[in-house]
Amino acid sequence: MPKIIERILLFFSDLFATILAFMIWVGLRENFGYPSFLPFSELLFISCLVYSYWFLFFLFFGLYRSWYAQSRFDEFISLLKTISIGVFLIFLLTLDFSRFINNPFPLSRVMILSYWLIMLGLVSFGRISLRTLQRKFLERGFGLRNTVIIGDGEKALELFEKVKDYPALGYRIIGLVPFHLNPENPGISKSKVAILGKVADIDNIIKNQQVEEVLIALEEEDRHKVVEVLGCCNGLKVNLKIVPDLYDI
Repeated sequence: MPKIIERILLFFSDLFATILAFMIWVGLRENFGYPSFLPFSELLFISCLVYSYWFLFFLFFGLYRSWYAQSRFDEFISLLKTISIGVFLIFLLTLDFSRFINNPFPLSRVMILSYWLIMLGLVSFGRISLRTLQRKFLERGFGLRNTVIIGDGEKALELFEKVKDYPALGYRIIGLVPFHLNPENPGISKSKVAILGKVADIDNIIKNQQVEEVLIALEEEDRHKVVEVLGCCNGLKVNLKIVPDLYDI
């Protein structure tokens, strides 16, 4: 899914969820004896202002970055933290300290917990539904990003097999870029992965193949060559990811 389309869908999902959460919360308050005495048009306007607050909050916490098929549970945890902080800030900003001293937790203040639950539930439902749809598209080959693997050892071949088996990660492996071209390597021959050239030619490979992701999978004895790879990719619009070893972890 293109980044701009992803962000537009996220925007409208959060907008709808935030407005609906506010309306439900207002209706819940009225049931408990706290009427708003405002027409629907004004409530809708206020809910849009509330969303502008949440939009800036989500933007600050990086919730509009490209997802790249990360865990939906991680997405929920990020939302839980962000919405909890946002609701707590609303609680502080709307707090009347003179009344709070005499009656610390009146029903009208406790009900902000209901807003937290409604907001968390609706925003999470919208985003997780969107991420699930996005994942299904990736599994069917839509929205995959052209990717090359740098390395020529067992770690690079193992990474190639894993990525090939899990298309939901979002990578389309177009070939291998080894340090030492060795056509007799049985692993390379067996995997039938394309050899695109050497690391020294990585800038031309990235431009010609429209590569978006570079996965670096070097053997332990070649770890010092990471700096060389970074230098070759300097100034190019690609994302770099390095497969860690036990020491890195």
